[in-house]
Amino acid sequence: MTTSAAPTGFHIRNWGTLGWIETGLKVVAIIFGLLAFFNSGSGDLVIGGNQNIVAVAVLALMTLIMIGVFFVRFSAKEIVSIVFGLFNALGHAGLLIALLRTPEASGYGILFGIFMVLGEVVRARYFQVSGYTEGGMSTARMVMASRSFLVIYALITLALIL
Repeated sequence: MTTSAAPTGFHIRNWGTLGWIETGLKVVAIIFGLLAFFNSGSGDLVIGGNQNIVAVAVLALMTLIMIGVFFVRFSAKEIVSIVFGLFNALGHAGLLIALLRTPEASGYGILFGIFMVLGEVVRARYFQVSGYTEGGMSTARMVMASRSFLVIYALITLALIL
């Protein structure tokens, strides 16, 4: 399925089993990101001397990307993607703020990373079997992008573990 065949108004696409499994795994990750935020207190944000600085820096980049992705999803007018994109950006931002507030948030961050990695594994497979593309990208480029995100989330997770 390609976006050229997509409806022009707001709609809900049939994402299939793999699409919903990916969404479910990432929803679990988002919940951990939001739990980290709500359980991190209201302390000062610490950048210099932060023991999780590598994870924080990479997560900050991913948070900016996810905010941008939200606007791409909104322009595609797919309702599930819009709602998911909003909460995805909030989950990333919540975890980022939590990691800047307290090192104890790293446990949530590890769980966040694990579920995002698992979601990207399923997402890459979804692209391979469905042929889904968007933005004029080929299936191979969509898979490569997903695998790149997988590596980035694995890096965040490892940085929080080590």
